[in-house]
Amino acid sequence: MRILVADDSPVIRAAVGSLLREAGYEVTTAEDGIEAIQEFYAQPPDLVLLDIKMPRMSGYVACRLIKEDWSVAHIPILILTALDSAEDRYWSEKSGADGYLTKESLGEELLSAIRSARATRALSELTTGEVEAQQLDQVDVLARVTELLDRKLFDATI
Repeated sequence: MRILVADDSPVIRAAVGSLLREAGYEVTTAEDGIEAIQEFYAQPPDLVLLDIKMPRMSGYVACRLIKEDWSVAHIPILILTALDSAEDRYWSEKSGADGYLTKESLGEELLSAIRSARATRALSELTTGEVEAQQLDQVDVLARVTELLDRKLFDATI
């Protein structure tokens, strides 16, 4: 199982990556939201761990971009952040995240959440096809953000 870890902190990327590798997972990393989207489409993972506050693109926007794409929306996304307010949890849910964990949850709680998301994904894979890799540059990612915003604006005006 391949997991994409997106966090702007090299310490968190290293700690989470080490924990996941010890648990037998393959890990790829990204240091911001745009790189996360690029890595996601280049090598579609089985699960994504996203921080909220990242440079260039927040975890909320990255999550929404993935969840709005019907061909990959079944891939679980867990928010892993230092933030723990009701507002952060609300916006994570609204962005389409499948779970919310604080960075205090590193360890068995994180591994348990991954196992749970993995079981849920196994059920959804019965009805979805294989995800094809795509190479996206920064302009492609930003074009997807613009398209998403246009759709949301259109929906809001109707």
